[in-house]
Amino acid sequence: MLMKKILIVGGGIAGLALAIQLKKHGVPCEVTLIEQAPEFKNVGYGIALWGNGRNVLREIGIDQGAITKEGYEIPWEAIETTSHKLLKVFFMEQFRKFGSTVVIPRYVLHKTLIEQLDPTVIKLNTKISAVRNNSNEGVDVELSDGSTGHYDLLVAADGINSWTREYVFGPDFIKPCGYSFWSFWIPGNHASKGIVTMAGDGELLFSYPGKDRAVMLLARRRAPGQLDDSITRREHLLENFNEFGSIVTDNVSLLSDDDPILFSDAKHVSMPSWYKGRVVLIGDAQHAISPLTGMGASLALEDACVLAQELSKQDDINDALRAFSARRTPRVSKFQNQSHVLDKLAFSGGIVAKLRNIFMPLLPSSVVMRPIKELLEGEM
Repeated sequence: MLMKKILIVGGGIAGLALAIQLKKHGVPCEVTLIEQAPEFKNVGYGIALWGNGRNVLREIGIDQGAITKEGYEIPWEAIETTSHKLLKVFFMEQFRKFGSTVVIPRYVLHKTLIEQLDPTVIKLNTKISAVRNNSNEGVDVELSDGSTGHYDLLVAADGINSWTREYVFGPDFIKPCGYSFWSFWIPGNHASKGIVTMAGDGELLFSYPGKDRAVMLLARRRAPGQLDDSITRREHLLENFNEFGSIVTDNVSLLSDDDPILFSDAKHVSMPSWYKGRVVLIGDAQHAISPLTGMGASLALEDACVLAQELSKQDDINDALRAFSARRTPRVSKFQNQSHVLDKLAFSGGIVAKLRNIFMPLLPSSVVMRPIKELLEGEM
């Protein structure tokens, strides 16, 4: 195979995993990974890793290290109403054959991936300023530091707000989910052993336990673009999520002025294609989904693995991109559609919420968890 020059844009989980996978699968290439941040920081909260994501990490030899040591294995998830009526309990034992589901601080996974790479591959404080894309000749790129380069393939792994996607594919692929969420760390001794979900009237509360501390996520239906003042954020949570009672008031009261509360309008990406010419999208840049599924990181790891596999099989990059798209499109699109249905059920209000609370206990757990089970059973 001919030596390829590959530029990866974005130093998040998808981009780092791809750089590692290219080496793992023996793809003859010269890799450059650029990240616009001046340094890697310990940002983010807890993320879930399902069996499919852990299988990818196991393949590159890091699952049994930091993931096993720092990850917290989830035994169950319970869904209840704000009046503590139990709606459903899902036992994660049913998925153990695919690999146990763990919650791990995002920075632990991120740091572990970085440590697998030659640091000379990574260029920080660098972003793209222009792209000329040609399916036969490759990609010409201008970078923010004034340098230029010619690459056989450009991989956009620059997240949900991908500049590369908008520049190459056009705007309007980001869609609002119709709700906003706030998340923050809470002490581990204030969390249950499993995930607790409380469903209100157009509002949700999640408590995700970790090894040493837990993540609380509060979400409510809300039109996108409304301002949220970080200075008054604690007061906002106490005022707007009071139907959840003491589980909110007690944990929010534990926060100091220095404890960050992440706020975001939930969005997803709806893309009809994975690549254009010699530019291909992976991770949240192509298929960001509702954060409520907890599958974003695992799908990003899958993308990196499959793209590296196809590049290792095909000498022609265009053939590799067609094969990559053919493998990923049906799998990811189906799960995206299913996650939208789950979102509507979770954030229902009024009479629909009352019907949800009546009929959810009657539904078999296998029906509710079918999208996850089908994804774990299927091939990447």
